[in-house]
Amino acid sequence: MSEDRPLPAVSCLLPGGGRAVSGAYCDFSQLWTNHPHRHSALHEFCLVLSGRGRFFHDRDAVDLRAGSLFVNDIAVVHEIQSRASRDLRLVFVGYHPGQPDAESDEPDAVSLAAFASQHANHLHDQLHLQAYLPLLHLEAGSAALTRWRRAQALRALVVECCSLLSGSQPPVPRGDDTDALARADACIAVRYAGSLSVAEVAVAAGLGERQLRRVMRARRGCSVVEAITSERIRRARNLLLRGERVGAVAVQVGIPSASRFCHLFTAACGASPRRWQQAHTAGASHTDFIADH
Repeated sequence: MSEDRPLPAVSCLLPGGGRAVSGAYCDFSQLWTNHPHRHSALHEFCLVLSGRGRFFHDRDAVDLRAGSLFVNDIAVVHEIQSRASRDLRLVFVGYHPGQPDAESDEPDAVSLAAFASQHANHLHDQLHLQAYLPLLHLEAGSAALTRWRRAQALRALVVECCSLLSGSQPPVPRGDDTDALARADACIAVRYAGSLSVAEVAVAAGLGERQLRRVMRARRGCSVVEAITSERIRRARNLLLRGERVGAVAVQVGIPSASRFCHLFTAACGASPRRWQQAHTAGASHTDFIADH
């Protein structure tokens, strides 16, 4: 086993006095086992990025594949192997638990308390969690902002792991959901032109990815992906009204595939981009343009 790429050193406080800490990327190409061992003070969340292996946790044994999420619990002897294929690659982060309040209205506290009460030690098909990883390497405008954003990403990842493994459904927050959605909207408005993920919007909103999905659906009646697409189509209409070519517009709004752009635009506007442009630019004035802000 080797650590082929370090995670930046990140830690953050969690509700109830707990703490999340970054770990490392590991592969089992050289040494096929990390040998039986235990941790005295933290849970260790592991996400398999590729390859196959086997996870031993006390008397349980689990086959691992890409997308497997599993937890090495405090004081439990465990081992990870990739004896047959030696191609297992994973990433891990740590969670020092506190005493989260199960009666709290704060969604993160609810998820942590549910995990403390009971949880599974593994789930499969959770590869979507890797969307958090680029955020742990994110470079911001200053050292302080970089640390804060990385800490927010780590917190969101650990809470998401707790929520998934415990099967909890934290309540949609009532107090600060407006602010969270405003932060999500701002993130989408600024970063729509790039390869924006739901995880990145969640970190900007200050919510876990799963929680943001629920808040967005409850408050807006749409998914986060649909909100991103809506912003992109809105910006595309503006560019089309200015006479921009369809192919160039697709790239500028973050949908580099022309065929996918045409499909999404037609579904939203009832006409292809070219037909919509032709219908709306004949005799149009500057007052017909859709505002950018």
